[in-house]
Amino acid sequence: MIESSPLALSETSSEVAPRNHRRASALPALLTALLAFVVFLCLPITAGDTDLWYHLNGGRYIFEHVSLPQDSFFSFVDPPRPWVDYYWGFQTLVYLIHSAAGYPGLVVLRAVLFAGVVFLAARFATASGRGGLLGPSFATLCVLLFFSSRYSLVRPHTFSYLFAILTIWILERRRTWLPLLPLLAVAWCNIHGVTYPVLLLILGAYLAEDLLLRTRGSPALSGVSLATLALALLAPLATPYGWRLLPVPFTDTSFARQYISELRPTDFLDLLTGGLRGIRLQGNAAWGALAVGALTGVLAQVRKRRLRLAHGLLLAGACALLPRSIRFAYEFAILTMPLSLGPHGVPRIVSWVSRSVTARVLLASLVLANLWWFGVDNVRNRDAWPFSPKNLPVGVCEFLNTQAEGGRVLNAPNNGGYYQWALGDRFKIFMDMEIPFLFWDEDMFVATNMFSDENIFSQTVRRYAPDFVAVPLSTGEVPPPLAKRTDEYALVFFDDTAALYARRDRDAPLVERFEIHQLDPYTLAGKTLEELLGGAGQDTTRLAEELRRLLSVYPAHGLANQLAAMLALKADQPEKALEHAERIVRWFPASPRGYKLKGDALRALGRLDDALDAYGEAIQHSAGPVARAAQYAMGLIYAQKENAERAYEMFKAAVRPFDSRTTHEELYYLGSAAFLVERPGEALWYYRMARLKVPSEDKAWAHRMEKHIQIVQGLLGEARPNGDGRVVESQ
Repeated sequence: MIESSPLALSETSSEVAPRNHRRASALPALLTALLAFVVFLCLPITAGDTDLWYHLNGGRYIFEHVSLPQDSFFSFVDPPRPWVDYYWGFQTLVYLIHSAAGYPGLVVLRAVLFAGVVFLAARFATASGRGGLLGPSFATLCVLLFFSSRYSLVRPHTFSYLFAILTIWILERRRTWLPLLPLLAVAWCNIHGVTYPVLLLILGAYLAEDLLLRTRGSPALSGVSLATLALALLAPLATPYGWRLLPVPFTDTSFARQYISELRPTDFLDLLTGGLRGIRLQGNAAWGALAVGALTGVLAQVRKRRLRLAHGLLLAGACALLPRSIRFAYEFAILTMPLSLGPHGVPRIVSWVSRSVTARVLLASLVLANLWWFGVDNVRNRDAWPFSPKNLPVGVCEFLNTQAEGGRVLNAPNNGGYYQWALGDRFKIFMDMEIPFLFWDEDMFVATNMFSDENIFSQTVRRYAPDFVAVPLSTGEVPPPLAKRTDEYALVFFDDTAALYARRDRDAPLVERFEIHQLDPYTLAGKTLEELLGGAGQDTTRLAEELRRLLSVYPAHGLANQLAAMLALKADQPEKALEHAERIVRWFPASPRGYKLKGDALRALGRLDDALDAYGEAIQHSAGPVARAAQYAMGLIYAQKENAERAYEMFKAAVRPFDSRTTHEELYYLGSAAFLVERPGEALWYYRMARLKVPSEDKAWAHRMEKHIQIVQGLLGEARPNGDGRVVESQ
């Protein structure tokens, strides 16, 4: 039973909304959580990093060996690195879910966890009774926007954040649930044990408050409840590692901060800037609002001389964590929720700001607009569902699994999580990103330098004799150490993320069958369609054969499908081009290139209306060169359909006269469209600029330009064009 205490419960009794208000306010909280759930249900599993897959691999190991891993079992690094697998519970859970329901099951798990965070935050805000529904709605929006990026990944922190908020909620609002805290704490420590200091901070803050009140004769907790909290404090010892877990959170990360972005020290200026884009709130702005709410909340308690010790300790702990690492901005937001979402936090600020009807309308519009954008942008720009191969070496792993017998793969750490999961026991990799809790800073130093430093690469190859080398395409070129070893390593495969080299002396038949000569994967990546085709070389027969081999192993190969589609169009095979374009659209729906190629193929087939739709999709997914290329193609179609107004609109959007890459043909078509919409002065200017760009040997185009210039000049007579292209008659 909870014993009432005026001092301890001053914020949770006299200043909270009545019970009927709290019940009514649960509906907006449910609706916001439902929005979060539905949106995240529509989002696929993507590779912001590859941590999910090393967790899946850890879960697979636990089930196959019926024991916890004790070292780097998936790596050929010698000696094996000792390991405290502090997230073994998470690994077991996600492996079970993936085994039973695949990636859709993980999508549902992520959506449930995020919706839980949003719901609890909304209940914190609505329970304050401040600001009607507008204040709590804005506060909940801030939590939604700030935590959404962190919940895009399936990682252990998605549980620890929810557990932290739930623990605070129980201690603040649902003390009848206190008997559940030991179980919650044990689950937390086994799912994400490295965060146990946050658990201890929360429990310790409320225990310290109760002990203070006991000295004044008004304890907030009964003896049983106090014992329950004390028992929950022992949860870090209730793991398979026991005492061995305790030093893990205090592992030295001073070097890791230099190469892991989320461990870098907090730059407060960076954290607080860039948070607004018009009236659209970004994560930084949302965090700033929550931080201001926490500050006003604690100042209000101090001013009224009702500062709760628990709130003060939570704020102090949050402030101590925040400078250590940028990732602790999320813990800061959680630990300060009783203040930021309480009666004197964000809801109170919104209530004060929206005292006029106009302000309330504007703030309500801001909230609704951002909720709309949150849903529409996430769903419209999503990748392939339920799993996106984007930024993952899926093709390289498929090649190794189907064409190689096994061996050692020297890899860059960023994709190490996916390599170990997709390749399984037949292969050993170099390392993943479990640094510094598993691998050492020295391992990372070798990994980040081996593709650029000849000495480090030579030492690594001599020591471990890898059968394959997987190089990220992001290097932009063949690594110099490999370029000097073409007699030792051969390029045998690449996908949209990595290039794979095999040792010639280990599997000569594989090298003989798959060695790539015509394609340079490093120059293909990131180029426009025209550059891809132009840089592919002249031997299209051998090029087509290499593309065929790539696609036979990995049909979802984005770059190979793009180039194959362009070659098919060049060979007047639009049906074949359409097949390749459809593959790109299927596997990379957020990329504009597949839609652009689809439009090109449909246009070649004479399906002009369908082509316009495909080009429109390309424009929706791009604001760069691909979008302009699609607009130009749409202009040609509208010109063919004799729709001069739409043709001019598309050409005007696509053609940039002062861009050095703009061709004379593009300027000519823009000028012709301007002429047809009765803008002869503008047309004359474009024709003249096009004439300047016509190659001297191209007599046909030169003659065409002169002819059109003369026609327009004759039509204008003595008229002259002004700056905006309209005709001004001479006086």
